[in-house]
Amino acid sequence: MKIKILVVLFFVAFLSANSYGQDEKDKINKNLTNLPATAAASIITCTGGQYLVNGKCECRNNFYWNERLKQCRPIRTCPPGQHLDRDKDDCVANCTGGQIIINGKCECRNNFYWNERLKQCRPVRTCPPGQHLDRDKDDCVADCTGGQILVNGQCQCRNNFYWNERLKQCRPIRTCPPGQDFNRELDDCRSASGNVVRPPVPLEKKPLVASGARQMPSNPLEKAVLVSEDVNRPPDPLERNR
Repeated sequence: MKIKILVVLFFVAFLSANSYGQDEKDKINKNLTNLPATAAASIITCTGGQYLVNGKCECRNNFYWNERLKQCRPIRTCPPGQHLDRDKDDCVANCTGGQIIINGKCECRNNFYWNERLKQCRPVRTCPPGQHLDRDKDDCVADCTGGQILVNGQCQCRNNFYWNERLKQCRPIRTCPPGQDFNRELDDCRSASGNVVRPPVPLEKKPLVASGARQMPSNPLEKAVLVSEDVNRPPDPLERNR
């Protein structure tokens, strides 16, 4: 019986509130919050799995209210390296160093790159002419050419190599034979006189021919002529007396 009277009083107060000022409406709302739980339950309807707690709709323990889904959702335990995104109601990767989730993966924003050494996203910079961005160092460095490498911020050749200005490249430092020096400008070994030393050219080996004998030519025509000359040649008087 008391509940029915309270419900009637609520509707009477609600209808009369339209003719009252703001102060009167605040008083009516205050009185409604002081209603017994049974009377409030008959007025407030909770949705999405919520239930009434102290005159308010709340989710049960280990549940949370998902505004997008308009319902209570369970609080899940995610695998290592992930966390529960309550808006998406799903486990997502723990993005660090300024990364964001793109297609389910942690990535840097546009015009940023991931620096593994610093473990963070770094801006892609535009370097001056003759330099480029070294993403590992996160700094502009010189453009090394001709086989050079960057050493202490400068382009240098590797060990046992030297820079040849004429060839515009690193060249190996050669060891020359005794009595010779390596000329870096010419990239060659030179004698003390300054002449280029070349290895000796081997002499052509010729077959030994007996003394007084004639060597037969290799050309068949020449060989035929030589034979005919020997046949038609008159005998040597000295050879008869031998």
